[in-house]
Amino acid sequence: MLLKSNTILLVDDDPEDTELLTEAILEISPEARVNSIVDGAKALSWLQACPAEELPSLMILDYNMPRLSGIEVLNRLCAEPRYTTIPVIVWSTSSEQRYKTDCLTKGASDYFIKPNNMNEYPVLARKILEHCMQLK
Repeated sequence: MLLKSNTILLVDDDPEDTELLTEAILEISPEARVNSIVDGAKALSWLQACPAEELPSLMILDYNMPRLSGIEVLNRLCAEPRYTTIPVIVWSTSSEQRYKTDCLTKGASDYFIKPNNMNEYPVLARKILEHCMQLK
């Protein structure tokens, strides 16, 4: 599988989740470049400073973060035409259907529950990457 663009923006305040998902993504797509940011406000600043041709091909947002939550970031992304072509995945420890429905309504491409063990990360990474990858 080959990324359309090799940049993925991963926004999550949990360093362990970030590390495990990044490793799983790089196993599947070694050419990917994963940029990790710890909160939604910093992610929006990063995106604003990013030239249009360097915008990520995928954004992964944790639902629960300090400063700006995943849903708050989604709301701001939807208001900016510059970001509408970036698939946004929300992932969370919560399996609340209303969170998933709200995220999908606000423009998320999908909503996933964070894995309970390390062995589930590669499966999740493949599902997430399907939103921005093409078969070789």
